[in-house]
Parts: sequence; C-alpha cells; structure tokens
Amino acid sequence: MVKIDPARSGADQEKADITAETNQSGLNPDFKQMRIVQEKKLVYDQESAMFIGRLVAFMSRQFDHAFTETKLAMEGALSRKVDPIHHELGRDILWQFSPLMLYARDMHPDEWNQLIQIYQDKGQPVYRVEFQATIASWRRNARQATGEEAEILFTSAVEKHQEGGVATTARKLTVKRSGTLARALRSPREDGGHKPKADKGVNDNKNPPHEVFTGVLDNLIPLIQMEQNFIIDFFHATTLEQIDFPDAVATTTPSDRGGTDLRRPRLMEPDRELARRILRAMEVIFTFLESELLRLMEWVVGQGPM
Repeated sequence: MVKIDPARSGADQEKADITAETNQSGLNPDFKQMRIVQEKKLVYDQESAMFIGRLVAFMSRQFDHAFTETKLAMEGALSRKVDPIHHELGRDILWQFSPLMLYARDMHPDEWNQLIQIYQDKGQPVYRVEFQATIASWRRNARQATGEEAEILFTSAVEKHQEGGVATTARKLTVKRSGTLARALRSPREDGGHKPKADKGVNDNKNPPHEVFTGVLDNLIPLIQMEQNFIIDFFHATTLEQIDFPDAVATTTPSDRGGTDLRRPRLMEPDRELARRILRAMEVIFTFLESELLRLMEWVVGQGPM
C-alpha cells in the first residue's frame, strides 16, 4: 500500500527508500497509475478500512481491560502513595498491540488519533482517583504544629497590636526564645518528664505541611512523565523513530513484546504539531491536577503563620 501511495507513510526516509527500490527493480516509476494497480489499491483500501474499524472497537475494550487491572492493583495496595508497578500491569496487556498503532498512524491517521482519544478519556478517571487518594493520604499524615513551635518565631496578632514599640516586641521575642531554649535544655526529670513523650507520640514519623506539598510533587511527577513516555512509545507518536510496520511485527512475537524504559527522558519532538497532540492528550488525562494542587497549596498555607 505504501509503494502504491508513498504519501500515506509519515517517514520521509521510507518514501526515499521506496522510490529507490522501485527504480532498482526496473519498475516504471508511474506504475501506480496503471489500471490494475489502481484496482488493487481500491481493494486494499477497503480491506484496510474494515480492519481499522474493527481495531478501534477492539482496542477500546483492551483499554478498559488494562485500566481495570490497574485499578484492581491500586485497590489492593497497602500504601496510598502512587506506585508505577500498578500501571505496568495494565501496560503489559497493551504492549503486544503496539505495532498495530504504527500501522494505524501510517495508514489511517484519523483513526489513530481516535485511538489516542479513547485511551486518554479512559485513563483520566483512573488517574484522578489515584492522585486524589494520594493527596488525601499525605494530608492525613501531616504533622500539626504545637503551640510552642508556633510561638518560637511569631507572636499573635493581638500581641503585636498591643505592643507599643519595636524594642518591646524584640525583647518579648527574645524572652520567648530563651524560655523555649531553657525548656529544651532542661532534663526530663526537672520538667516532669511527661510532655516530650506526649509530643513524640502525636507527631512521630509525620511531615510538616510544607514537606507534604514537596512529597506530593516528588511522588506524582515521575508517574506523569512515565505516562507521557508511554503514549509516545505505544502509539509511535514521534518522528524520531526509524522503524516501519513490517519490521515492528517481525521483531518479536506478540507474547514477547515488552515495554520500553519509560523513566528515560525523551528527546524533544521536532514535529511541533505532533508534540501538541501529545500535549493535548496529557492535558485531558491530568485535567484535574491543577485544581487539586491549588487546593493542596491553599491547605498548606492555611496550616501556619508562614
């Protein structure tokens, strides 16, 4: 089909290779204008159109299956933090169909775009539930500031309003710091030995709010990057790839097709239109993320005077 109509392939190098092969074989460069060739092209196009229609419906069910496996893995996890392993279970189901995505990209660009749209729409609810649960878990495990910690660097608004001068305020802060330092240096026996144990029991192994925000970002961003790399590799959404459909099929059997290293950074896509298509897919999948992070930021700011 590509030899009859090289324009259907998105790879310029592949078009040049086909032209060179045609010339070397002694075929007339205008052989695609022959009636028999045009008749064959019509048959091929009809068969390919029926196939791609079945493929879109089939892959929609496979996407459902893959995300169901991902949700089951997350529901059975002991930790509420995101884990890339949960998504690998679903992706293992899809990798065997990756060469067909390359066929769809080269032969039927509209249906290829439809496949990406189906995938992004089905993936968005899964990520939304996962990220919301993760953020809620981090917030539940946040350490609340004690009264003494809040007074180390700050005085209340009422105290500031009542003080008559800068010198008095500075002296009051110095007294508070000295008293706090004295309590910290005093032995447990002298201080009764009860308060340190109580404080430790409340806030042990917990992070302050500002570290919760940092922890959420550190936990979520790698997963977002891996999802973008998966879309690029699975759907062959790049012009930097040098492989055609026959080679992709012949390289390995479907059962042996595995994923790529999704943690490895990818080069910038030179085709800006294709890059914008990937960006739109990511915006649909993570459309909820901006509002979730904004609420988390407001919560962090509201936890203390800082």
